Amino acid sequence: FAANTIHYINDTIGDIDGTWDGTEIADCTSSSDATIASKCQDYSKHWSEMRAFAMALNFNSMKTISDGILNTVYDYLGTAPVFPGEGDVAAYRANLLLARDLLQSAYGFSDATVAGW
Repeated sequence: FAANTIHYINDTIGDIDGTWDGTEIADCTSSSDATIASKCQDYSKHWSEMRAFAMALNFNSMKTISDGILNTVYDYLGTAPVFPGEGDVAAYRANLLLARDLLQSAYGFSDATVAGW
């Protein structure tokens, strides 16, 4: 679950880094621009997978991450994706990196492995 969470953190960061120029606004359901709608849908999908795998850690009796650190990870991931025009995407991206660092540390994943997921 931790590895999959990191994988989807990386995908979510990739969506932030590679798909928006910062002028768009979130419009997943009614955008007439297919490119923006597709970007939004990919971002939403990656975010929801990231959050779901992180939540699964809470119910894993074999987890090695403490409940306190896991709660901090949840705080960094947030309860919904942050879209351009609706919040500070740069600050959210930084929080995703902090969450990834906490998971990496708790599970002893190497930098190269984490970067490759």
